[in-house]
Amino acid sequence: AWQLAVSLSAFRHYGWLLSSIAAAIVLATRGIRTWARRREADAPRSRALVVHATLALAGLFAAMTLGFDLAMILLGSAAIVPALIFGRREHVLLAVWLGAFVVMTPLYHPYTRLLLPAMPAAICLTLWLLDAGWGLVEGAAPGPSRPRQDSPTASFADSVALGRAARIAASSAVLAGLAVFSASHPFGLIPSASLWRRWSTHESYRSFGIAIERSTPSDAFVLCQGLPPMPLYCYYPRRWLMLDWLPFTELLPRVPVGRPCYLAVDDWGAHGEGHREALKTLLEKRACLEKVASVPNDLNIVALLDNLSPWEVAAKLSGATAANAARQGGEKTDFLPPALREMGEDVIVLYRVDRACVDSQAAQ
Repeated sequence: AWQLAVSLSAFRHYGWLLSSIAAAIVLATRGIRTWARRREADAPRSRALVVHATLALAGLFAAMTLGFDLAMILLGSAAIVPALIFGRREHVLLAVWLGAFVVMTPLYHPYTRLLLPAMPAAICLTLWLLDAGWGLVEGAAPGPSRPRQDSPTASFADSVALGRAARIAASSAVLAGLAVFSASHPFGLIPSASLWRRWSTHESYRSFGIAIERSTPSDAFVLCQGLPPMPLYCYYPRRWLMLDWLPFTELLPRVPVGRPCYLAVDDWGAHGEGHREALKTLLEKRACLEKVASVPNDLNIVALLDNLSPWEVAAKLSGATAANAARQGGEKTDFLPPALREMGEDVIVLYRVDRACVDSQAAQ
């Protein structure tokens, strides 16, 4: 569960900047209005404004360093129990929906994309929790700002002794600040340039499809030892066969004799789980594979987090560039794509298969 939460800190991109700006504007506007109301009512100064500012700054700092996705998940998770006890029907529905994802997703596999359906419920519960917390703090101070009895947060506010609300809010802000400072997520307080670029794929399989067109004749047969999307970029009139975990020699007899045969391999095809025989065959048939093209495989951040831990992703992004990795690999004619967990970047490689060499080795 912690690995899943830490992964969300990698999703700080343009939406993160817009959310941070919007949150700062909303908090500043709410604070100014509260101060103006108290001044017009000639209410005495209280610690409520200090608590407001402390909570706002702690929350904004947490959202900036952890990302709004993670901040929303954490605050929404914290609101599940209060929503079940004090909330209305819609709050209970949101709490059950978010709680199911929070409990079940880590038990299956920490895929960060599986939390996407839970985000709307997390956002709504977070807004409800912040509204209720604001009502608690305002109700703890003298003045005309106590929540109305018909307010959706009135029952929540009435459930806590108003004299202790300010101390509870201040303690929560301090604990939140300590949690932020002690959080050991590996992506830094500010996202790096390499992390920012990995929000979307720039090269990868589309460029590899262009490389196939440039490096193979139109009647070529391409064996795809890679992720399922790879054959989609092997354009007509070329033919292709998907190998999955099978060694390429298993399907090589299906290629008509006399037609040029090529083999496309990425890191998953060579080093994926259950691909031991495929990797063994690639290593044994190195002499029969002539590299004709390679393209950087800059997987986006979601794809990386599907296969690596956040700490491995951070280490990978701080390694060599995709161009350097491709250039280093291009110096070897028998170069295989490195495993995803190896530091540095990944490539997709296209080989020309020497069928006479494969047949002679099989005969021996």
